[in-house]
Amino acid sequence: MRRANILAGSWMQDAGMETSQDRAGTLVGRLESPEPTNEVLLIGSHLDTVRDAGSYDGALGVIVAIAALEKLRSEAISLRYNVDIVAFGDEEGVRYQSSFLSSRYFLGHLPKEELDLLDADGISLGQALGALAVERPHAGYGPEEEFLGYVECHIEQGSQLEKKDLALGVVSGIIGQTRARFRIVGKSAHAGGASMEERRDALAGAAEVITMCESFALKSDGLVATVGCLDILNPASNTVPGEVTGTVDIRHSDDRRREEFCHRLEGAARERLEKRGLGFEFQVIAETPSTFSADRLTSLLEKSVLEVQTSCPVLESNAGHDAVAMAMEMGVAMLFVRCRDGLSHHPDEFVEPTDIEVAIDTMARFLVALNELDS
Repeated sequence: MRRANILAGSWMQDAGMETSQDRAGTLVGRLESPEPTNEVLLIGSHLDTVRDAGSYDGALGVIVAIAALEKLRSEAISLRYNVDIVAFGDEEGVRYQSSFLSSRYFLGHLPKEELDLLDADGISLGQALGALAVERPHAGYGPEEEFLGYVECHIEQGSQLEKKDLALGVVSGIIGQTRARFRIVGKSAHAGGASMEERRDALAGAAEVITMCESFALKSDGLVATVGCLDILNPASNTVPGEVTGTVDIRHSDDRRREEFCHRLEGAARERLEKRGLGFEFQVIAETPSTFSADRLTSLLEKSVLEVQTSCPVLESNAGHDAVAMAMEMGVAMLFVRCRDGLSHHPDEFVEPTDIEVAIDTMARFLVALNELDS
């Protein structure tokens, strides 16, 4: 992350920006307006991604933002408002399952209790980040600052744009998400010495939880649920697993239905595992509500898209984005860029350079349109 911030920071500085970084890893590049103003527009995305992933998820939005400002500078166009490019450091939550960690800290919305979260090596989030004043917003902003909003460019992580043969679309909203951890406790035993009837197999219990999660989700229209991580304590081929931990990711545009699913899954899993003689713990790590884009910013973004392509699809995002955290403090808008086969979180993730070029052009047009709107 440090190496990524140094590299991206050098690009920001080459584009005429002053850079800073907070303790949670957010890199900020500011382009000051030549006119005195307290207004600031935030644009950007995240530089992190999941393990063994591709090159575009998150990072593309930071690159597009820098390139759009470079384009305006090359055309001698100045803005009446300040622009901050924000490159967040931990959107994915891979290490602690705490998504939007950097963007929430950036705005002063990181709860103190999250500092107690542990990674796989038993290191707490508080230890990893150092002493944080979590109530304090980002040091670069004061009460006099007026936020015009936050705009994020991101790959679609879906195939709607590809099906429509269009490079760009805008986002109407982002579905809500729950991240939880579970722990199943049984009893380790020798694989040959323990009969099938007397076993308390934690992994067999985890298999039931996974199947239950899939079965319930298939009966819940529009809901998706994923068990993405599973860890066996002291695994061995000749040992009945005594303890298993895992994660559950639940998403739906209706927050009430998502919460109901979460409670139903926990209750049903606990009942089923108790019959197996297994202990069950379930902890919600993070919850984010469904988020809707700001009409004013989205309308300007849509008009900018229509200047470079024949139509502008309005899409709902099934993935989480830093825009969810930023919406707690300001209006947000998102530009989606076509991604080959809709594939993301994979090494083959790919965006055509020509689509990136169109995205840069569109973002630059948006910045000018907002400048004229506020003049």
